[in-house]
Amino acid sequence: MTDLLENDKLGTEPEDEQAVAQPSALYPIIEHNDLIRNVRYTVYRKNRGTMLSVNEQRVWYYLLSLLKPDELPTALVFEISEFCKAAGIPDTQNNRYERVRDALESLMKKVIWLKDEQTGDWISLRYIANTHIRVRSGTVLVYLDQNMEKYTTGLDGNFTKTYPQNLLPMRTKYGGPLYRLLKSYAYRTDYQIFDLQVLQERLDATNYKPTDFRRRVLEPAVEDINTFCSDLKISFEIHWGRGGKKSTVCFAIKDLEHSSEEEDIEESHARSERSEAALNPYKGQQMTIWD
Repeated sequence: MTDLLENDKLGTEPEDEQAVAQPSALYPIIEHNDLIRNVRYTVYRKNRGTMLSVNEQRVWYYLLSLLKPDELPTALVFEISEFCKAAGIPDTQNNRYERVRDALESLMKKVIWLKDEQTGDWISLRYIANTHIRVRSGTVLVYLDQNMEKYTTGLDGNFTKTYPQNLLPMRTKYGGPLYRLLKSYAYRTDYQIFDLQVLQERLDATNYKPTDFRRRVLEPAVEDINTFCSDLKISFEIHWGRGGKKSTVCFAIKDLEHSSEEEDIEESHARSERSEAALNPYKGQQMTIWD
C-alpha cells in the first residue's frame, strides 16, 4: 500500500493544494443516524481499530456525495480526475491508476460494526463491494456494499445531512467523524454530553490516555470543524470524574445552518437557558462557549 493512506502525528496527514481541492457538482451527504452514532471500530480488535484514515475518508465522502437524493443507483460512476481531487492524488502522476486502485482496495478491506440498540445485535458493514476502473475512458464504477446501501440511500427519516465541501478539506481523521456525530444532534439541542470512554470508542481512539485524547484527538478535530465547516461551530470541555464518577465531555453546539437573525427572542432565550442548565453541574469550571 502506498503512502497515500498513511497517518501522520496527531491524526493528521501531509497536505498540499491538491489534497484539499474540491470537485464540482457534488450532492449533500445523507446518512442514517445509526451509521453515525452506533458504529464501533474495535469490537474484537482491542487497540486495533479500522477507522478510515484522512484520505480514505475523503474517498468515502466523495463517493457518498455522488448519490443523488431519492435515487437508488446500481453503481456510482465518476471521472478519475475528479476522484483524484477528492482523494488528494496528484492527477499528473504516472502511477495514478495504481494509487486509485490502492485507495479503493483499502475501502473494500475495511469492516465496521453497527450495533442494533433494540436487539443488541452487531451487524458488519463494508464500504465497497467491488469496483471497475475503465482505463480508456478514465472513469470508475463503484458498487456499494449491499448492507451499506440501507444506511446511505432511500432514507425517509432518522438521517443527518452533511456537506462534502465541509468534509473534504479536513486535516485530521477525527474531524469528519466528530462533525458528523455532533451534526446529528445539532437540529434539536445546543449541547451534547458524552461519557469520555464512550466517545473514545465512537472515534476509534481508545488507545489514548484521557489527557492525550484531549490534546491529540479532540482539540485538532474541533479546530478542523471550526475552520472548515460553514454550518456548525463548537467548543468543548472535559469534566474529570472524581470519587468514582465517570469523566464526561460536554460540547456546546451552534447550528449555523438553521439559525437566523430573525430567530424568535423567546426561543433564543430558551436555547441559552438549556445550554446553561446542561453546564450548571460544573459551575466554577464552566467553559467559554463562543468568542
